[in-house]
Amino acid sequence: MRKKTENRVTVRRRVRRPTARAVDLTRLCCRAAPEMGRRQAKTIEAAILSTLPRSRPGMLFDELVDRLAMHLNPVAFPLRRTVSRYAKAVQLDLEERGLIERVPGSSPIRLRRVR
Repeated sequence: MRKKTENRVTVRRRVRRPTARAVDLTRLCCRAAPEMGRRQAKTIEAAILSTLPRSRPGMLFDELVDRLAMHLNPVAFPLRRTVSRYAKAVQLDLEERGLIERVPGSSPIRLRRVR
């Protein structure tokens, strides 16, 4: 029996060795949150890219999640922790693809767009 793959999104992340694997995003979140598929992942990706600045100070991850939670559809993303977990998965993928980066030497994590 084949596994359903409509809710799987390939997430790349930087570790010691670059990896890419299909992740079932429905398992990243709590039971109370709705399932998330490719459409929702693309929605969060577009929202992250439109929200992040290109300038030096960048934006804190928590601030990014707050802005995403305000702009995303509350029916599709009812909980802040839902947005936070999916934003983290998409953030790691965007970092690996080179579209966003962490500001070097900043703590806590600050993000900015590269292109």
